[in-house]
Amino acid sequence: MKIVLIIVDLFMLLSLIHSVGEKLTKSGNQEVGEVIQKLSSFVFSLGCFGLIIFFMIAMFGGFLSSLNDDQGNYDNTPSEWGPGADHNSNPGTHQVDGYYKSNGTYVEPYLRSNPDGNPHNNLNQ
Repeated sequence: MKIVLIIVDLFMLLSLIHSVGEKLTKSGNQEVGEVIQKLSSFVFSLGCFGLIIFFMIAMFGGFLSSLNDDQGNYDNTPSEWGPGADHNSNPGTHQVDGYYKSNGTYVEPYLRSNPDGNPHNNLNQ
């Protein structure tokens, strides 16, 4: 939210600078006023273009991540139990590969119970 307020403030500042250029042009400093107006218009346009590109990338990234997110729902298939689950010596468990959490913490590989809908019979190691 803070970044949005900063961006709005910057655009308001550019608008103010542009109006100063207009006043300078009308008061007799035509060259300086026109330069300020052209420069503020260019920066404003560049900022708008940058925001459009930024939001397009953000929306595309959100779309791609939503395609890969099962939101914690398991359909109880061996493909979700981890590699080698079909050939496990204990058919009620599966090996979970190590992975990195979003905060950068590494989780070591571990053995997990296969999902069966019963929270009271999960493997506890």
